[in-house]
Order: sequence, then C-alpha cells, then structure tokens
Amino acid sequence: MDQGKLDHVVDEVAGITGRNVTLDDVFSRVLAYNTNFPTTDRARTEAVLMKEVSAEARVWEAEGDLTSKTRPFILPARPEVGFLARICIPLVFQGFKVGYLWVATSDPSDPPGPILDSVLALGERIEQFAYAVREAIEPATRESVAKERALLAVLREPGRHDELWLSDLLEEGPVRVTVLSHPTLYQRHVTFGMQERATLLRHAMTEALRKVSGKVTWAPAGTCVVALLGPGVSNLDISSMLRRFERAVTLHGISNGESSALPAEIGLSAQTGATVEELGASFREALVALQARAVDTRLPAVSAYNSVGIYQFLAQLDQKAKSSRLAAIEATAKGQDLLEMLEQLYDSDKPRNELAADLHIHRTSLYHRLRSLGKIIGDDPLASHVRLDLHVALKARRWSRRPRLFSWDVETSDL
Repeated sequence: MDQGKLDHVVDEVAGITGRNVTLDDVFSRVLAYNTNFPTTDRARTEAVLMKEVSAEARVWEAEGDLTSKTRPFILPARPEVGFLARICIPLVFQGFKVGYLWVATSDPSDPPGPILDSVLALGERIEQFAYAVREAIEPATRESVAKERALLAVLREPGRHDELWLSDLLEEGPVRVTVLSHPTLYQRHVTFGMQERATLLRHAMTEALRKVSGKVTWAPAGTCVVALLGPGVSNLDISSMLRRFERAVTLHGISNGESSALPAEIGLSAQTGATVEELGASFREALVALQARAVDTRLPAVSAYNSVGIYQFLAQLDQKAKSSRLAAIEATAKGQDLLEMLEQLYDSDKPRNELAADLHIHRTSLYHRLRSLGKIIGDDPLASHVRLDLHVALKARRWSRRPRLFSWDVETSDL
C-alpha cells in the first residue's frame, strides 16, 4: 500500500476544508487521517485508535444510506453518543467505491453546509482522489484476494490447506456457513467478466455487513459469496444482510430486465462448525440450500438446509438417473403443460375443485387431463407408487437446472 499517496489525499482535503479528515476503505478500515485541528468527535477518535470504524459508528454511517450515495453528502450528528456531523465523500472508481473521505465538523456549533459547499466545488478533483486511492491500495487488494482464495480452499478441501488464520473466528464458538447470490449473477444469459463480478460481490457484501456487528469472514466465489458467520450474528442480522446485499447488487450491479427485479437469495447450513472439517460439511449444506432456492422459488429467500426437503436427497444422487414415466410425458405435444399441472397437483394439499380453480380450468378438465396422463404412462398418475416416482422425478428435473455457482470444480457434483 502506498501510504504517501493516501496521506496526500487526506492532507489536500483537510487543507481545503480546514477540518480534520479521515480516509476509510470500503471495509471500514482506516487508511489515513490528519491531526491538524482539535476535535471532540468520538467516532473519529475511536476509529483512529482502533484503525477501523467501530460497530456503533458503522450503524450510524449506514443510516446515511451509503449504498446509494455517489456524491458528497452530510451525515447528521448524533449528539447523544458524541458523534458530530460530518461530510462524506464517496470515492468511486470505474463504477465501484474504493473508499470514503470523512470531513468532521469541529464542534456542535460548526455548520456542515458550508463545508459541503467547499467539497462540491472540488468537482472532478474528487474523481482524481478516487483514482489515487485505488492505485495506492492495489497491493493490499491483491493480499485480500489471496486470503479469499485461502478461505475457499479450506472449505473445498478441509485438512489439505493452512487454516491457522481461521482460529480466531472458531475460538468465539460454532460458526454457521452461508452462501449468498442473486439471479443477476448466475443466470446463463447474463455475461460479464469474472473480475468485474468479483468487484461487484465485494462491494455488495461490504455494504450488506455495515449494520452487522458480529464477526463475519467471507469471500466472493464465482457467482456468489461464501460467508462464515460468528455466533454473534443473529437471524435478524442475516435478514438485514440479505436485503442490503440485494439492494447493492440492484444499484451497482449489471441488472437486466426480469433478473434485476428478483430477490437475492441465501443458503444456510443446518449445522454449525467448530472445526475446519465441520466447516467443509456446513459449506456443502449451505450451497445445496441456495441451489434448491434457485430452482424452487416456493422456498424462502433465506433457505436453510434442513428445510429444503427432497433436494437434500437429490444432491447426493447420480444425476444420470431418469424416470421412464416422466420421459414418456415429456415426449408428447403437450407434455410440458401436463407436467406443470401434475407438479402443482402433487405439491398441493387442496381439494381437487380448489386446485382446478388455481389452474384456471374446470374440475372436469382436470379429470380429463389425468385420464390423458394415465394413457400416456399406462398407469394411474394418482396411484401411490406412481405419484412417488413422478413427484421425485419432477423435483429431480428442477434440481438438474440448478445454477453452478463457482468457477472452480470439486469432486462432488453439487457445484
């Protein structure tokens, strides 16, 4: 990291505004700061001492809606906790944020409006600051990428890689593994570069974690993010994290039509891991849960492995297995319509007349279609053994269309 370049950016902004300035990266780590002027701002003092923004201050910053802001704005004071008003200057390089410059007011009577005016007068100079910061942190970015790859290697093949750096997280207690993604990222008709996608994922995940105070270790992986959640991360945190991840992808991602309107998705492992070996098994569970949600939107957006039912079983099967009955129906002219009707019937607990109404057909038409199916397969589609065969085959057909979320292969077939 070129500290001289970072210090130069901070000193220039401090000289223009006549106030103390702090430079944070997108991970809330303090990169540079000046000490030219006195200040009583608790948020700044804590950040300088800890070299990172405190959890309380991150929540305050998130209330300023950092995800959607690309131009300088005022973050109002919170005098009850000792936070002075400040001006935030988002630094955007090639469409992605590389950091934030924070200009602190001197005291509660110091109005932020004139400071914002002086910042806005900088114009294109702000873009030059963003370029300088991006260039200065490039070596640190490469180091972060190496650590991300190390995390994925540990999860992929527990015991074959150096996992000592995970010990701090595991010492806090059992860890849950999650996998997050968005249809924009994995649908086949969406094409953009691997590096661009990884940058988007890093940005989205950073924004998603701004209100999460528990410890999270994560890495972008192909078309998703793998995250290890410490015991301090609650279910409410997970829901909030997913909403903010979705918003960041929608605002800053490559959105196209229908996929951008769909919700983000997260798969949760059923078990928690207290060892690296257990984390590997939990990772597989979280991945299956996310893939199940991707092919069956009746599952909740926050999909837990222990609630995906038949997909747990299908993830362990040889995907070359086929149902001759399903193949016979597929081969007919109206096979797809019949299979959609059949899956709705098998999935529903409703009486036939209510199901017919849901299908927008008369009850007699429903019985007629069932008779047609019986002729195609040579058996009653409602007989218990036939129903089991076809219902599992229909779910297996869905499972076969699951997104392959990673750019690397592993020995199991569920990636």
